[in-house]
Amino acid sequence: MDNKVFGGALYGKTEINGSAGELNFNPANLKVITISRTTGSGASIVAQRLAEDMGWTVWDRSLLLSLAEDVNIQKEILKVIDERHLDTASSYAYSLFGDTSLGGMVYTRQLARTIWAICARNKAIIIGRGANFIVPNALHVRIDAPFERRVENMMKFEDMGREQAEKQLKISDRDRKNFLVKCFGKEKVEKFPFDLQLSMNRLSKDDASALIKLAFAQHEARLKVKFADHLL
Repeated sequence: MDNKVFGGALYGKTEINGSAGELNFNPANLKVITISRTTGSGASIVAQRLAEDMGWTVWDRSLLLSLAEDVNIQKEILKVIDERHLDTASSYAYSLFGDTSLGGMVYTRQLARTIWAICARNKAIIIGRGANFIVPNALHVRIDAPFERRVENMMKFEDMGREQAEKQLKISDRDRKNFLVKCFGKEKVEKFPFDLQLSMNRLSKDDASALIKLAFAQHEARLKVKFADHLL
């Protein structure tokens, strides 16, 4: 694979879910929305509604599968690259490369390459995985909800009791923060400037989708002005 770097973005020949294609990065025409969220906030439901409204594709867990295919790594690594198992992934990388510092770095590099390949297809909504740190010119959305609402959602949609839901949310919040800090650094994680922040306390999925669509229309107009030279 003969890859090149353009403006920090990878392009060349790659495969996403078995479909090869020429990657084309024109920042003025980038149609990508990243969604950072807390578990139980309803972000996945909002993303699905947004995808239906815009005719785009949502990338979440399938991102892990395409990651494994894209870098041609063994099945064992797929079991340990989830956010909750980054320490195990680091140990696995150490056994391969003999450098403990390589664990998170190798994972982050592979993750970035896969996300950029997805972005090259355009019309992508990427949930989590630190995509907001990897695609600087996307529209970056943060979706949250009060803890009690998140507990209620977990009880309703995941069929959990209250105690189990509360415990699961606390574990998820801790593991997600640890994953992001290890991959991208504490300062970047704590000070990231989201373009739009939504609380699902009073918003419906339709409300949230409409607000994100409006924000993206304004964001897209700014991109065309910022990168006007790339349109020539």
